Amino acid sequence: MQNYPNPVAGETVFEYSVRTASNIVIHIYDLNGRLVESLQEGNKVPGIYSRLWNRNQSGLEDGTYFYRLQAKQGFSLPRKLVLVQE
Repeated sequence: MQNYPNPVAGETVFEYSVRTASNIVIHIYDLNGRLVESLQEGNKVPGIYSRLWNRNQSGLEDGTYFYRLQAKQGFSLPRKLVLVQE
């Protein structure tokens, strides 16, 4: 699912569901494709999860980024993330 709120001034929530036990990875990339933040890396059992993220603790500048949720079975879902000033 898309994170909310987006654009992000302070905190945002990343929600996702896992159908089969998987190693879940959520990374944020800049527009050049460089990894700038790792939000989640680890095994999850089937269920619905959410991850609260505070962009102010990340040190990332305002702008457009992409995040990608990946699972070990080859599933990959990219989404756009916009950071703005509070």
